[in-house]
Formats: sequence, structure tokens, C-alpha cells
Amino acid sequence: MRQAVDGTVYSAIGLPDPGESAARAAGLTERETAILAALARGLSNEAIGKELWVAEQTVKFHLTNIYRKLGVSNRTEAARLAYQNGLVESPIDDR
Repeated sequence: MRQAVDGTVYSAIGLPDPGESAARAAGLTERETAILAALARGLSNEAIGKELWVAEQTVKFHLTNIYRKLGVSNRTEAARLAYQNGLVESPIDDR
């Protein structure tokens, strides 16, 4: 009880994933984060749609929102920013 009052209680339970919190801080939804991750892996809009079971037009809609929220104008800039800011996991870290 004393630690709670002093603010010295630390718990890892319920802490968000670092990548998830960065994406949330950028204002991205879970679906937008999934689409951004697929885009960063180099998938086409068609391939992203097939992987996530949505229409290609839906992918384009989400990409428009992603670009606006991230302040970028194309998929290359979005992927670069996503990797630089930890919005998606780098494939280099998957060892």
C-alpha cells in the first residue's frame, strides 16, 4: 500500500507493445497498423487485400488515411517513416 501511495509500484502486466504504442501515438487504428506493416513488407494493394480479406478499394481507403495521419504522400515515405519510428517491426530484427 505504501508503494502505491509513493508511486514506486512497477508492474509489467498490461503494458502495451512498444510498436503498438508508437502506432497508437501516431493515431493509427489496428487495421491501419496491419496495412502499414504489410505495405512496409513490400506487398501490393491487391496482395494486402488478399492477406487481410478486404477489397483492394478498402486498402486504398486505409492507405489514404495512413498517409494523412503520418504526413506522407506515398507508400515509400510511409514505409520509411514506419521503420524509423518503430511503427512496424524491422525485418532485420527478426533473427
